[in-house]
Parts: sequence; C-alpha cells; structure tokens
Amino acid sequence: MQRLKSVFRHTAINTALSLALLGLLISSFNALQPVDRLVYDSMLRLWPRPATDGLVIIEIDERSLKELGRWPWSRRTHAKLLDTLTQLNAAAIGLDIIFAEPENADPVADRLLAEAIRHNGKVVLPVLPEITGLRKEGIKPTLPLKQFIETAAGLGHVDIELDSDGLVRSIFLEAGFDNRKWRSFASVLLQVHHEDHTLKWQGESRPNTHPSRSNLWWRNQRVLIPFADNSEFQRISYLDILQEKTTDLSLENKIVLVGASAAGLATRFPTPLSGQSEPMNGIELHAQVLNSGLQGFNLIQLSKPLENLLTFILLFATLISSRIYNNKPLIPLLAGMISAIATSASLFYFALSWFSPVAVLTVLILSFPALNWQSMKHIGRTLLFERQRNSATLAAIGDAIIITDSEGRIEFLNPNAEILTGFTLQEASHRHINTVLIGLSTDQAKFWSPSLLLKSDKPVSTCYLKAPNGNEYTIRLSCNPIDMPIHETKQYMFVLSDITETVKMSRRWKYLATHDKLTGLPNRIKLEELIDRNIADEKDNNCFAICFIGFDDLKTIDETLSLSAEDFLISAIAKRLKTCIRIGDSIGRWSNDEFIIIFNRTDDKERIAILAQEIISVLTLPYPYLQDIYSLLPRMGISLYPHDGETAKQLLTKADAARNSVRKHNTPAFCFYSSSKNTPIPNIDQVLELSSVDQRVDNLSPDDQQKLEAIRLRNQELKKTIQSAKSSSKLKRLLSSPFKKT
Repeated sequence: MQRLKSVFRHTAINTALSLALLGLLISSFNALQPVDRLVYDSMLRLWPRPATDGLVIIEIDERSLKELGRWPWSRRTHAKLLDTLTQLNAAAIGLDIIFAEPENADPVADRLLAEAIRHNGKVVLPVLPEITGLRKEGIKPTLPLKQFIETAAGLGHVDIELDSDGLVRSIFLEAGFDNRKWRSFASVLLQVHHEDHTLKWQGESRPNTHPSRSNLWWRNQRVLIPFADNSEFQRISYLDILQEKTTDLSLENKIVLVGASAAGLATRFPTPLSGQSEPMNGIELHAQVLNSGLQGFNLIQLSKPLENLLTFILLFATLISSRIYNNKPLIPLLAGMISAIATSASLFYFALSWFSPVAVLTVLILSFPALNWQSMKHIGRTLLFERQRNSATLAAIGDAIIITDSEGRIEFLNPNAEILTGFTLQEASHRHINTVLIGLSTDQAKFWSPSLLLKSDKPVSTCYLKAPNGNEYTIRLSCNPIDMPIHETKQYMFVLSDITETVKMSRRWKYLATHDKLTGLPNRIKLEELIDRNIADEKDNNCFAICFIGFDDLKTIDETLSLSAEDFLISAIAKRLKTCIRIGDSIGRWSNDEFIIIFNRTDDKERIAILAQEIISVLTLPYPYLQDIYSLLPRMGISLYPHDGETAKQLLTKADAARNSVRKHNTPAFCFYSSSKNTPIPNIDQVLELSSVDQRVDNLSPDDQQKLEAIRLRNQELKKTIQSAKSSSKLKRLLSSPFKKT
C-alpha cells in the first residue's frame, strides 16, 4: 500500500503530466514529422498490398510514339482506340489525356472522338488543376471540351499533392474550384464500375478552410495510398491495342487506364517505394488508388484529437507506472515503448488507420535519463550528510560509486567499486582516480583518463574496463558534482554502471534480426546483404554463384508431420548443407523449404556442378525420425555473377527460374540458368543412380534398415522400368512420387 500511495504524490503526478503534455504538443504540432514519415514509410514497405487482376494499364510508351509520331496525336487515333476497347467490353475506361483545345487542323476528329466516347458510355475524363500564377490562388481547373463533357460518363480530378519532403503518400477523393466539386479520377472510375462504391469510400475530412474566398482550389477527403508492387499491374502498349495485336486479350469486367508513361511525356512522382523501384507516373498512381479501392483497403490518418488522446494515455500510464519501479525505470519505459509500437502496428494492419508512435517513443527516451539522473542525484546528497549510513546505502546500490575531491583524489569506494577496481577503500584512499581506473579505454583511445570528466561539458561517457580479475565490462561512467556546504571542499561522485548485458542484448537483437531462429543460418535479410556485399566487392575477377535449393515434396510431407518432426527435417537439411560448403562460402535459409548457397570466388561451371552433385548426394540421403524414414527431392537452380545479373534481385530471380525448370521432373536435379527456353537438366538415370548410392546405415535400427532397403529396391525397380518405358508420358506417370514416407 505504501508503494501505491507514493504513486500519487504531487511530484510524481506533476512529472507524468508534464511529460505527457510534452508528447501531446509534439503530436499536435507535428514537431517530428520527418521521423514520423520515416516510420510510416518503413511500415508501408513491410506491408506491400497485392495488385488486383481487374485493372489494365494501356501505356503511351516510347514504342507507340516512335510508330505513331510526335505528341499530340490526332483525335481520330484516340477514337479508334476507344472503339477497339468498346469491342473488348471494358467495364470502365479512364482516359487520362486532356482535350481542352479543339483540333483546328481536323475538326472532324473532335466529332469522331465525341461519338466514340458516347458509343462506349463508360469513359471518364480528367479535370486538371493548372497553376496560372505564382500563388496557390492562381490554381484553376482545366476541363475537356464541352462536347466531350456531354458524352463522357463522368469527370474526375487528377490533382496530386506532394508532402513537404517531396513524396506522394496520399490522394484527395474530392477537390473543387469555388462551388464546383469533382471526385477523384479513380473514385469516378470505381463509381462507373460499381455505382454504389463511392458511397463506401470515405477519407479524412479536410473541408475548405476559406469558404468566403473565391477563385480558390480546395481539397477534401484525404486517404493514404497503400502501395502495391508497381510491376504486378497488367500493362499493354497503346500501339498493340491500336493494331489489334492482342487478340487473346479479355477486358470483361475490368477497368482500363489509358495514359502516358514515356520519358519526357509523363510526369513522375517519388513515393515511399521509390527506393525499391523507379518513381511512378500519373497513370501508375491512379492505378494504385484504384487497386486499393477495388480491394477495399481504405487506409486513413487517425484523426488528430484521437491521436492526441491516445498519445496522452500511453505516456501518462507509462510514466505513472514508472514511479512504482522507482529504482528500475527502464522496465516500464520499455513496456511503454513496446505498447506504442504494438498499438501503431495493430491499427495500421487491422484497422487500416495510421497512428504515429514517434511522439510517445521520443518522450519516453528523453525521460529515462531524467528519471535516472534524479535518482542518482538524490543518492549523492544523502551520502554527503549521512556518513554513518553511507556505507550501507551505497553497498546496496548495484552500480559502483567512487567519490573524489576536486583534484580527483579518491575519498570513498563502495563494495561494487572495490570489485571493479581491485582496490580496497584503504588502498585507494587519496590515490588519484586515474591510477585506480587504469584499465579504462574507449573506442577512440586505448587508454583513457576518467579525470577528464571533471572539467568536461559532457559528464557521461561510455567506456570499457578491464578488471584485475581478468573480466571485461562495458560501463557508463558519469561524474556529478556534489553540493557541499560553504567552505567545504568540493566533491565529485563517479558512478560506474555496468551495461555489459545491455550491450550484449543489443548485439543479440541484431543477430536475431538477421538469422533464422531454428537453424541459426542467415535469413533472407542477411543473404541479400551478403550478395550485395559480394557485388560491391571491387577486387579483380569478382565472381560468385547463387545456388537456390528447394524441396517441393517437403510441403506435402508437412501435412502429415507434427511441428517437431518438421523442425527436425529442416534442421537436418541445414546441418547437411553446412558440411557441403567450402571455407569462404555462405549458406542461409531463404524461406520455409528453400535454402541459398553462395559459392564465392568462382564461376567455373564444372567445379560448381561437382559441388552441386555432392550437395544433392548428401540431401537425398534418408532422414530417420523416430520410427519412420523420410526421403526428400532437392531441386537446385544456379545463377552466376556477373554473367546472369548485376543485382541481388536479378541473380535470385534467375536462380529460382533455373530451379523451376527442373521442378517438372520428379527427381533430384540441378540446373544452371540459361536464357534458352529448353534448359537442359541432369540425366534421369544419373539422378536415380545418385539417389540409390550406398549409404552409411551403421547407426540405424533394424526396422530403419529394412525401410531403407525398401527404398533402395524401389529405386532399382524404377530405374529398370524407366529403361524399358517406351513413352515419356508413361515415364512421367511412373515417376509421379518416388520419394515419400516409407
């Protein structure tokens, strides 16, 4: 009860309220907006959305410009395109081309285009806000010609707003000029496709803040864009549609976007995913918005009042709870940080709302030194006035305490300081602190003098201490002046906090982030880093090979196995692979049943083929587990640097493609990547011979040896059957599943 009462002391509540209000101010005024955006972009990259198949992009690309001539083209051309799309039964067409001026050279072309729009009945045209002056008030809408407006199914604005850092993260579902209002281009297309869709799609309200002013372009209903992989959208050249080269194309119940993608013609916008791909053009941004609308991903920014309330609650609850653990404020502060991150991630992934945890994390990080500093300062004052109680109090402190005079001569050591320094209080008394802490060093200096903190503006330093007992510690050394009565000699308190375990924990976290927990092998992140490091190596004759290994039959076996048996098989595969690689090679786990081997400093296919054969021979050995024996079918694809690619993504993609070329053969095999469609694979007889080679069975039980013998007999029978088979279809049927649980 006494500890609970201390929580509600005025000082504790005032401190918690002050820090919580500080976080509220940071959140309200977006003081850390760049950091907020960095966290948002990182979370967005970790959550890529799938691309829908109900959307087709028709690009005005370089090839189309080369064939059809310089831009702009005759509107007869666009009319012909619309007639073709009408014949293909497109559900809705977004024509992202501005027709604001009549075609004086061919007036009939305007009439033909208007007829094509009317005949289709599902064409949406853009409204473009253009800057006519230097100020925002100079933005005015540019609309299509009247005859096009009358025949179109709808108009949608194509206004795109950049954030202050120059990236596009959101779009406004509504925009207008004075009293006129238009829905966004993508929103109108969705309404044409599904009449009730627009009513279900709402964003963050941001109404016109100057309703009394005229000639003002305004925006409303802001929604965040949950970006998908831009390369997954179906794309077709404008020229191919015009020349009817896509005879097998079906646009039934699909939305079609027509716009420019050629360099110099299309404006490009950087996005949070621009670090992984090129900036997006306008038609691609509309495709991203349509993709989120078609799949129901309505990602919005949490309202500012709700965000402020959530920030205040998280901070106040954490800071109040820290008073219960007054001596260990790190525990509630860490719990508060984890809670803020978990709340943000949960709202982002499940509620499709973005809540920034930056304000909470910043205040909690800043509050830790303050809470720790106040605690140590209070202890120092108590030690000064209570000499008889000093020894007991300081002995109970987990940190090492050294008190010196203004010249650095030692006057007191607590027991922890005696252990760290190897000196007793009597031995260290009146010695200089530099001679007692002689084993100190830093990252910059092999030998470091703690007396430098006496006159330093930064009274805290992280350093390393080698104790007389041979142990090495990472410590946080702080030096604080002690307020003394008048005419008393000034004293300083050195506090040595052992943060060795904290540093080890940090390194452990880094290791877990880059290694697979089950096998201890590098994971996907670490493998990509190793490949990029090899590519960046500027040494002469820089070459290496990527070996992509997969076990398709492991997925089938997993359905009948327990988790412990599945973990056993994966661990056994990893152990066998470790015995197969050379010194200097790297191995890692790519996914559940996929592994990667990096053969460094070689592009000799013959040598690599020998290594691959050795690996297959090891991996095809039976896997005894309890009362059963399992056999697996490894398939390997190999790509070479720099022959097959110059980036990690290219090398991995081509190695996986090589592996896919042997997956149709139900045998263990490997293959090098080749641009040829018919990539050769190892001979079937050779693979069966490899899988039936004599194995060491000394350590197997009699039952396991009988099962292993049954597998060998089955392989011999299969080989004889293959030699006598007269057709490839019969061979494929016989080899449908030669390696299964016996």
